[in-house]
Amino acid sequence: MKIIPFDNGARGNIRDGDKLIPIDYDGLMEKAEAANAVMPQSAVVADFKAKTNELFYEISEMNPAEIEETVKCHVQAQLDESGIDAVIVDTP
Repeated sequence: MKIIPFDNGARGNIRDGDKLIPIDYDGLMEKAEAANAVMPQSAVVADFKAKTNELFYEISEMNPAEIEETVKCHVQAQLDESGIDAVIVDTP
C-alpha cells in the first residue's frame, strides 16, 4: 500500500494530475472591493433585519431585536467564560 505523505485524512476534489491555477491576488481584491462597493456589508445586514422584521412571528413574546440582544449576550458570555478575547459588535 502506498503511503501518502502529509495526508491528514481529508478528502476533496484535488487529484495528483490536477493543474495548479495561479490566482491574481490584486485582481481578486479589486473584485472584492467592487462587490463591497455595490452593497456594503452594513446595508446587507440592514436589509436582512428589515426583511426579518417584516416576516417575523414573535417567539415567547420577544421581537427580533430582543432575540438578537439575548443571543448576543449569551454568545458574549460564552466567549468570556471560555477565555476567548473577542467582542461581539453590532452594525448600525
